[in-house]
Amino acid sequence: MKPAQVIVWVDEIAAKAVAINMLEVKAADIADALATKGNINLYGIYFDTDQTAIKPASDKTLGEVATLLKIDRSLKLEIGGHTDSSGDKNHNLKLSQDRAASVVAALTKTYGADATRLHAQGYGGGKPIASNATEDGRAKNRRVELRKL
Repeated sequence: MKPAQVIVWVDEIAAKAVAINMLEVKAADIADALATKGNINLYGIYFDTDQTAIKPASDKTLGEVATLLKIDRSLKLEIGGHTDSSGDKNHNLKLSQDRAASVVAALTKTYGADATRLHAQGYGGGKPIASNATEDGRAKNRRVELRKL
């Protein structure tokens, strides 16, 4: 007689919602969002805390934005910088404006985009899309948003 086999099945249940961040976005995804909603939040453009210099890890996302601008020669975009609500309101407004300007500068200087088709706008923490009471919410609020003009 053969000994009985024991099979164990494990289901993992998460106690809280799992955050899914779309970090890698393609030009087609951006185009679809702009066509249907008029805007898209990008989480693949990175800055160090309280800094305006774009980190090299942002190259893929910036490249996809540049590709879209090359494909759709009539597209004009607002590049919106957003922060969470931590810290001084005026400081965050300036930081977000400077970050948006850094994105415009990268798209024009590195990727050859036409500067007349891009407008940098900083919003600071004035347009949150999540609660600033949690780290997850603050992370969602720190973003670069593209809005079709």
